[in-house]
Amino acid sequence: MDKISDDQYEQDDNVGGNGSGRDMPRPSSKLDDEMKQLIEKAAEGYAKRIHDGEKIGISDIIADVMSAIMKKEREFFLQENRYEEANGFYSRSLRLAIGKLDLKIPRINKDG
Repeated sequence: MDKISDDQYEQDDNVGGNGSGRDMPRPSSKLDDEMKQLIEKAAEGYAKRIHDGEKIGISDIIADVMSAIMKKEREFFLQENRYEEANGFYSRSLRLAIGKLDLKIPRINKDG
């Protein structure tokens, strides 16, 4: 994944409500709008599956949303870097208090 440049960070004392004053990235409005649409679409799908009786854990939802966000981020990166191309995914597991997240990490082929 591409690193966020220094000029994409702004000081925000209210991030997370803890007043930590950490530098946090500010997404572009295009990215923000795309992510909101992605989350709404995912929420609609999960609500239907839960309504239909499927048991879905919060760790499954978080893993799916994180994987989808990384995939979308790669899409934006590739639009800006035409000489690079998608190169599948690799799997990683992340253990949290809520459970294990099985993530699909998008790859890029840097040499195009």
